[in-house]
Amino acid sequence: MPTIYHAQVLQPYLLDHPDRDLRFLPPYSPNLNNTERLWKGLREKVILNTYFPNLEAIRAVIARFLSYLATVPDEIHSRLGRLPA
Repeated sequence: MPTIYHAQVLQPYLLDHPDRDLRFLPPYSPNLNNTERLWKGLREKVILNTYFPNLEAIRAVIARFLSYLATVPDEIHSRLGRLPA
């Protein structure tokens, strides 16, 4: 089965939106995936070597981390390897 970006059903959309720039990544490339970089920060700063007694506890910590990220855009840009706009 072809990947979603190569699927025939997507081709008309891409033709109608030439401003879209799709980049094809290798099948396994977490270093190129910005989401993976943010999750790595979550693991390093919040989850690593921490016991959580229940699911609600880990959800609360993750929510606090995401709220924190909203206050430090420079850190996000740094982690993603981009300069702030």
